Amino acid sequence: QASGRNGGFMESSLTHGVTIPSRLVSTLWTAVFRLRPARVGGCRPIHLAAYADPAHWRIAHRRVVTPYGIPSEVLVLDRGEASQRPQAHQAG
Repeated sequence: QASGRNGGFMESSLTHGVTIPSRLVSTLWTAVFRLRPARVGGCRPIHLAAYADPAHWRIAHRRVVTPYGIPSEVLVLDRGEASQRPQAHQAG
């Protein structure tokens, strides 16, 4: 997490895969989480953008990166309204 001087915000999280290798990783990760959450530190893939309240935040940038097949969603948020929201971008 990082916060900018103008009230912007950047956050990243483990997310669901967007490529075949990253889908495999996130599926296996989710299975381990369901069986033994402590094995993955209690972390599970989530859709981070779903937690950005559109009444307070505008998604300025969204990208899913998959280094070594591990999918991470990166969001850059600005103060704003949902009507100003650009389309989300996905990349592998």
